[in-house]
This record gives sequence, structure tokens and C-alpha cells, in this order.
Amino acid sequence: MAMDAFVGEALTVLFIILAYSYLIKDNIGFQFVQATYVGFGVGHSLVMVVKYFSENTFPSITSGNILLVVPLLVGLLLFGRLVKGYLWLYRYPLAILVGVGLGLQLRGMLKANLIDQIISTMNVNLSATVDGFNSIIIFIFVLVSMNYFFFTYRGRQGSGTIGSIQNLLMKSGQYVLMGAFGAGFAAAFLSRLAVFMGIIEQVVTFFGLI
Repeated sequence: MAMDAFVGEALTVLFIILAYSYLIKDNIGFQFVQATYVGFGVGHSLVMVVKYFSENTFPSITSGNILLVVPLLVGLLLFGRLVKGYLWLYRYPLAILVGVGLGLQLRGMLKANLIDQIISTMNVNLSATVDGFNSIIIFIFVLVSMNYFFFTYRGRQGSGTIGSIQNLLMKSGQYVLMGAFGAGFAAAFLSRLAVFMGIIEQVVTFFGLI
């Protein structure tokens, strides 16, 4: 292994060990890693912003696109937070950023998590294939899951056939929801476990090369 690659691997492993030392107790090694991570992140972001301004924003303004001056000035108002007397200037660009970001996020969430999901669920595939079977199962699971939240009708259920069917649907919806929550938790846990195992493997591999 080349010297520069070895030094990079050694620093990586050292920072990993210092970061996980927080599991024992807070210490100066973890604080150093935390400060270094934040410092590198802020420095990298600052360099990228300056590079974007020098390569895109300022050349566009000098070439005649005067409208870019407006967002540039609005962005400079964010620095009003650093001066106590001009703190009120900071609120306007912050309100614009929060409003625009929230609007774009809601639009994307509504389309991806609601509209597209409804269209995909209602588009039932009745073919005698695995995809068709999965489509029918998903449609049934969605119906019973929604039925679980019909609280107003739940209080009116009787003891006859309709009440028994309603109770069965509610129980089925509860099982489906619990299965979905369990699968989601398991997927999140396994994804983080895979990252952790990759880190441990990197550390073990490095000590095997020494």
C-alpha cells in the first residue's frame, strides 16, 4: 500500500475509533472528531459556494442577467443575524427559504406519497401472474388498513354478521399495520447495521494490514 493511502486509511480508522469512544463516555477525542467534521463540512460548503458564485453567478450578472442581483442581495440579508441591530433583516430571507422549501417539499410529498400511491394501488393487475397476485394483495391490505381508522363506524357495530365482519376487517387492518411498521423498522435497522458492519470491517482490515 502506498504511503499516502496508508496515512488516509490510518486517519480514517483513528477517527472511527474516536467517534465510537463516545459510547463509553464523552471525551476529548470525540469532541475533536466532532469539531473536525463540522469544520470540514462548513469549509467545504463555503468553498463550493464561492466557486459557484465565481463561475456562475457573477459571470451571469456581468453578461446582462441583472435579475440575479435580487436573490444575491436577499441572500446577503442572512448575515444580518451577525449584527444585533440588524437582526430583523435576517427574518425576510429566512421566511422565503422556509416558505419555498416547504412548498416544494409538500408538492413532492403529495405527488410521490399520495397521488402516485393512490394511482398505483387502484391500478389492480388481474392477470394470473405473481405481479397480479401482489397487486390484489396490496389492494386488499390498503382497504383493511383504511378500515381500521373508521372510528365513527366502529362504535355502531352490532353483534350480528355485519359487526363480525367489521371486527374481522379491523383486526386484519391492525395486523397489516403492525406488519408494515415492523418491516419498516427492520429495514431501517438492517440498513444501519450494514453501515456499521462496513465500518467495523474497515477497521479490522486495516489492523490486519499492519
